[in-house]
Amino acid sequence: MFRLYHSNDLEVLKELLLNEIRQNPPGVFDSEQILVQSQGMATGSNFNWPTASE
Repeated sequence: MFRLYHSNDLEVLKELLLNEIRQNPPGVFDSEQILVQSQGMATGSNFNWPTASE
């Protein structure tokens, strides 16, 4: 399935991604691809990913 979200606020995009993963967790052997607009967004985002207890 292809989903497209756009925003210039990384926090908004992070919350959208985390909500999507929480609602539809991928299977153990499922492959996921997350595309970002630029290399800077990919390396400079510094997301604090939640732990399993969150």
